Amino acid sequence: MTAAQKLASRYKISTHQHPNMQVKLLLGRGPESCRSAWEPDRLAPASWSGQAAVHLPRQNPEIEMSATMTRTGRPGGPGRPRHTGQIATGSAREDILDHAARLFTSRGYAGTSTRDIAEAVGIRQSSLYYHFADKGEILSELLDQTIRPTIDKVEGIERLAAEHGWETVLYVLVLVDVHTLAIAPHNAGMLPRLPDVSSQPLFERARTVRRELVDAYDRIASQLASNRRHCDLRLGNVLLELVEVVISIRRAGDTLTDTKRHAIAASALRICDVPEEQIWAAALTAARLVGQFAGLSDGH
Repeated sequence: MTAAQKLASRYKISTHQHPNMQVKLLLGRGPESCRSAWEPDRLAPASWSGQAAVHLPRQNPEIEMSATMTRTGRPGGPGRPRHTGQIATGSAREDILDHAARLFTSRGYAGTSTRDIAEAVGIRQSSLYYHFADKGEILSELLDQTIRPTIDKVEGIERLAAEHGWETVLYVLVLVDVHTLAIAPHNAGMLPRLPDVSSQPLFERARTVRRELVDAYDRIASQLASNRRHCDLRLGNVLLELVEVVISIRRAGDTLTDTKRHAIAASALRICDVPEEQIWAAALTAARLVGQFAGLSDGH
């Protein structure tokens, strides 16, 4: 028996043709090199002469595509292949966050599993763990999305005070904060209000971040209050609660119009005893300046 015949016998290779694909295999090199991408137990027969032509079955669907492409043709990470036929709307990470927000706000955090999220996205549960360590990490990022974009802009907004006054600073901050809550996926701003979220140990970090925003509102309000009658009242908490009326508006299915956005901002200034004429002056200036922050404009 020749070397080729022995090798063919060892790997159950005969002389029949397979219609799908050919892979050249040098004599003396077994199919182990193919096993990471092919199914060795399903090797189709092949013919041998000098160099052995090994005819292999069609590649697994998950490996047919480039490692950086999804079934929709969009770039994706490892473990990205979808198995439900659903169309991706963005990156895998964005899809996971979007569906998780919908499920958390509709079913509750405790009532949603990572399997539920993976099935909603159209990926395997194991693929979800490539992007997030666990369900808690998904929740943490969603909580961040409802407050961190505003906090990151506070310093820049406060710098407006030198030229435009603290009234404008507060007005702009409220508009930016309203916008952050308005674009949170599936009204994720309501998550901190859910008992099964606020009872999680990881919520302590979210509470700390929220305190940063309350302190910013406190700092600005202290520049505006005309007398000390508010000295025992944390205006930062009051102002943040006012802004979070956006969550209730969205939950009721109402449209958050520009009129409502400006009404919230004007109300914040009234809480700080700012006279009406200064409120309207601040509104006009804020409408012109708010576009500097995250591409916001008066039309939002």
